[in-house]
Amino acid sequence: MGLLEIINQIPGLTVQAGGGRSLNYAGIASAGLPIIGGVLAYVCGLDNDAYHTVASSSQASADMVAAVVGTMAGTFAGFVTGLGLTPVTVNRAIRNGARIPEEHEEQTIKIPSPRDRLRKLFPDIEEQHIDAILQHDLQTPLKGGYSSGLILSSDVLVAKQAAKENNAHEQRVYQWDLGSFDPYRPKLEEVVGLENSSLLVLSNVDFLQSGFAKSGYIPFNADGSFNIGRYIQHNLFVMGLFHKEATKAAKEQGDDFLEPLIYRTLDGIPHYEAITIPLQGMATRTYRQFKQDTPSRIVQEIGPIIDTFCQYLQQGEVSVIHGDWKVGNLPNGHVADYAIIQYGKEIVDIANFLSEPFFDLQPEDFRRHIKTYIGMRAEHDPEFRENNSKHQEMVSWLDSARMKELSIYASVMRKRDLSDSRMAERRQQFLHEMGELLKVGTFH
Repeated sequence: MGLLEIINQIPGLTVQAGGGRSLNYAGIASAGLPIIGGVLAYVCGLDNDAYHTVASSSQASADMVAAVVGTMAGTFAGFVTGLGLTPVTVNRAIRNGARIPEEHEEQTIKIPSPRDRLRKLFPDIEEQHIDAILQHDLQTPLKGGYSSGLILSSDVLVAKQAAKENNAHEQRVYQWDLGSFDPYRPKLEEVVGLENSSLLVLSNVDFLQSGFAKSGYIPFNADGSFNIGRYIQHNLFVMGLFHKEATKAAKEQGDDFLEPLIYRTLDGIPHYEAITIPLQGMATRTYRQFKQDTPSRIVQEIGPIIDTFCQYLQQGEVSVIHGDWKVGNLPNGHVADYAIIQYGKEIVDIANFLSEPFFDLQPEDFRRHIKTYIGMRAEHDPEFRENNSKHQEMVSWLDSARMKELSIYASVMRKRDLSDSRMAERRQQFLHEMGELLKVGTFH
């Protein structure tokens, strides 16, 4: 009995010799016989890619089947056991009459490399930019924290490099159906995995219809000057949509990846303590200025306020909050960067946003804006509209929330180059705001 006759005894396998050789690839794959597939590939003159289409099913039984087939066909024994398939061309396969059923013709898939995927996503990208992304990935694992790496952009897409777990976190959020908030966020295109980090590829909203046009709050005056009041109104309106829709989505679509508030640095200390502790490697002159600018009793004064507020955040009703609602994450009236979306209370996002020194708000401005948020959200969220006790809590805890957010801003400034006068001045602004708030604020 010849080799083909022996193989044809196996259920589900059919091999025909002669002018029109054909392979039942489905039978070979389902029977889990990759080595027989290798023999048949050789017999019929198929190339390596066609062989691997068959051989991908059950490599576990390879040695056993190799021995059996080797016994049955001694002339193929060395070839089979060594998996040393001789490369042949598709032309040879056609010339020898090999025929692959149509339903299996496209089973062999070449997985593109990260470099290939970036070239396809960004056709005009220069090789040096791809090199920079890949080199940054190798040198900077981006493990822990929420800092991003490099950014690639075109007129169509933006790719943000970050730690894999952070981009996976954001990916989950982009997969949520957020209803009325969806028009105000980029569209997720894909995620490109690298060795240590990944690239979150999003639509470039800078080249789409402005989010301001969608909300109707255009932050420009007739003479072209910037209108801070309408800019704030736009963000409070969109923020209310996000809080409503994200909280609903977390309940309906899964919230297992969301974390409660973490008011600590990567060093594991509260941010209000980190304000007074310079990072290692700071130049002597910068260190002296750092200590000189830091109020001596700031930890003792703000620590109890923030601790009490953090305890409040763990009590009662919570919502899904963005966690980093700041000007840098608001391109063209849209909202980006969902790396630290978490459970908390809406007042945290409001205080975080309004504490930007650029706005130069007075205490009465904060109270006016919190009422604006409440009024705007009440228009589209009936459940929120009826929750008067929540409205009162938001007003009552506003100053404590501001103190917490200012302390984080000041703490994070340690990571900046404080030898740069602009960075040093920004840190001083946050510290000054904290001092002024201690004088006029109402705390629990």
